[in-house]
Amino acid sequence: MPYQSSSYKLRQIQKKKQKRRRIFALIAFIIVIGGLGWVLFFSSVFQIKSIAITPTHFISINDIFQKVQERLNNQKLFKFISVPANLILFSKDDCQIIKNSFAALDSVECQKNYIAHSIKINAKEKEAVGLFCPSSLSKEYKKCLYVDQSGIVFAFAEDDFKANNSIVLIKDSTDRLYNLGDRIISGEFSLVLKIKDILASHHLQLESIEIDDRDVSYLFENGFKLFVSQEKLKETASVLPQLIKTDFDLQKLEYLDLRFLPKVYYK
Repeated sequence: MPYQSSSYKLRQIQKKKQKRRRIFALIAFIIVIGGLGWVLFFSSVFQIKSIAITPTHFISINDIFQKVQERLNNQKLFKFISVPANLILFSKDDCQIIKNSFAALDSVECQKNYIAHSIKINAKEKEAVGLFCPSSLSKEYKKCLYVDQSGIVFAFAEDDFKANNSIVLIKDSTDRLYNLGDRIISGEFSLVLKIKDILASHHLQLESIEIDDRDVSYLFENGFKLFVSQEKLKETASVLPQLIKTDFDLQKLEYLDLRFLPKVYYK
């Protein structure tokens, strides 16, 4: 019995030592993780100290800077612990949100420099293919808008800007109010531009394009007009080259109406 009693006490002592070791190990682990977390997210080691933004034309750099600052101010650890502006936590999602905040941005690339404690925002703006002048918006804002390849209005035009060979004048006969980011037609706008290019290849000088809820009209300096349904843009782009090549001399026509394809009306 004395031997068994001593053995029991020894085992109890060993269990207590093991329990203390586990407690000390857990405390040490918490201290290490806490220290690492402090270094990564709260110290100045990964803190953002400067923001560089490439020059832009349509958007104020200050507006982009404010949006970046907004993202940095909203950085959270575990979704509820606020942290100083941190390089590690600044992600591709933040970059995408910045892009989506401005209709004039075509793409945004965010570069992080851990040595310089900085981020660089490479902002690429959209290219204007149309000067869009809807009557309702012109009355309210006294300005036209730029349109991109997808038919999206993305920026207000300068007061003295004029349409040219690369940027076509587009008018709207509806009373619709447009906001930046809106599409000007429900159909595929690239087909509107394709039809324009087909006509340009036949030495017709385009004056303007007019749109309404259903149709697209091409108006030329010599007085010729082409009428196209928005629902038949693809069909029109397909048949128009052959019609011009074999059936019609557009220089001698007053109008060509393709809104009711396969029926064709002209004068």
